[in-house]
Amino acid sequence: MKYLLIYGSCGHGHQRAAEYIADELRLRGERDVTIIDFIAYTTSFFKTIYPFVYKYAVTYLPLLWKWGFDVTNIKELNWFIRLIRRWANHFHAKKLENFIIHNNPEVIILTHFLPSEVCSYLKGSNKISSRVVTMVTDTIAHATWINKNSDYFVGMADETKKALIEWGIRADRIKVLGIPVASKFKRQNMRDEFLKKYALDPSLLTVLITSGSFGIGPIEKLVFLLNRYQNKIQVIVVCGNNKSLFNRLQQHAFSVPVKLFQFVSFMDELMEASDIVIAKSGGLTMCESLAKELPLVISRPIPGQETYNAQFLLSHNAAYQIHRVGEIEPIIDSILKDKSVLEVKKEYIRKISRPNATADVVDFLLTSLTK
Repeated sequence: MKYLLIYGSCGHGHQRAAEYIADELRLRGERDVTIIDFIAYTTSFFKTIYPFVYKYAVTYLPLLWKWGFDVTNIKELNWFIRLIRRWANHFHAKKLENFIIHNNPEVIILTHFLPSEVCSYLKGSNKISSRVVTMVTDTIAHATWINKNSDYFVGMADETKKALIEWGIRADRIKVLGIPVASKFKRQNMRDEFLKKYALDPSLLTVLITSGSFGIGPIEKLVFLLNRYQNKIQVIVVCGNNKSLFNRLQQHAFSVPVKLFQFVSFMDELMEASDIVIAKSGGLTMCESLAKELPLVISRPIPGQETYNAQFLLSHNAAYQIHRVGEIEPIIDSILKDKSVLEVKKEYIRKISRPNATADVVDFLLTSLTK
């Protein structure tokens, strides 16, 4: 079989989900597996403006971003927004359309909504004969994910399926298999080994702070606030691609042990070593922490998609949420008083976690799309 996986490099989650599926397909003996970033197949203007606008909006104009997210999710406006999307995608992603038509793979797997729309159009126009699978990498499917010529939609949870059905997708075309995560994010019971590897004290509560590849959010304020828990906690901070944040934190001497990292490829080890993680509720971060059975404190989710993810976790009692930095204190205080509260959270986490999502997705691809 000839597989094509398409992701978008705006944020790291879409890319990692596609890479995990591609790696698993190759492990199963599939030889013809191609993975591409759709942004590389767009106009120069789009390549520059799309990542910049996304990062700028979610960092500095979150309310405007939420407004746009909500407006584009109104059913009564969907026909008009579809027309705009089709025109914009045809103009800016013509190179992507031509690439897909020329390759005409047997199976296309999409982890971003924009190439999903492109493939849906090409399939509906009989320009490709591929089987198209859209991977919804958030809990709730926004209207932009609803491209009706996709053969199948793969979602995180029953809530994802319900939202897709409400948009008119037939139930038999929806598979609830989870968002792909790497096998290394399965719980390994190697906390002590990784604490030793990173020179951390096993007697202290270990708090991991991260905020995605952009390194945005109140990370600096959180670190300074947690600094008052001397001899009680230690902090791991992953700054992502935010070098300015990393450099500022490096200049300070803290009363608690603080380990600083930039962008890392060993997040699984840091999660394994930690007792709790403070992060945004991005789709992949959410699923990786669930797979590790690591309680998540949601901080400053991106309005829209990450807000839905947060609501999903909170509705299942599988996470905490803070709206202001100071709200982390009662959470830490309660854990220090009685660590069994974390075990309660883990019980709820296990009910919704899908650590085998990547293998389950590939099982589906190999058994249902090769007939």
